[in-house]
Amino acid sequence: MDDDIKKLIINIPYSTLERSLEILALAGLFLNFYLIASTYGSLPGQLPRHYGFDGQVDAYGSKNLLVAFLIVPVFMYIIFKLAIRFPQICNYPFKLTLQNAVAQVTLTRKMLLWLLTEIIWFFLYTEWATIQVALGNLEGLGPWFVIIFLVTIFGTIGIYFRKVYLAR
Repeated sequence: MDDDIKKLIINIPYSTLERSLEILALAGLFLNFYLIASTYGSLPGQLPRHYGFDGQVDAYGSKNLLVAFLIVPVFMYIIFKLAIRFPQICNYPFKLTLQNAVAQVTLTRKMLLWLLTEIIWFFLYTEWATIQVALGNLEGLGPWFVIIFLVTIFGTIGIYFRKVYLAR
């Protein structure tokens, strides 16, 4: 990557939408911590650990598995934020030039922030549903969970790949 392009893309300011997505992602992380901290003591020793495609529980495990609901989103947050903070380490589908670099980097950053926020909130919902199943208030994630998750994630990717293509 050309040094002029690196200088250009490193300090692109965040938009209001990007700041809002960042706040929503962080709120989801804090709610993850709060939900586990506030319910851990009242949960039984065995919790759902896996759901089938139909959203029904098909395996149980120790309640200590709830730690994954904390670790995985935090790890993802760190990885996504590193990619956003250092745009020069990302692979872009089209060659960056001085004419398209700002648009390409901004669109990629927005896509990453949308995906990060969506994934964290899907983790939060899964965590909440797991706790509800363990307490006997719910039977599973529901039959539409996987479809909604896949449409949301791949829809976001599709929308942004189209935008990146048009901004090439």
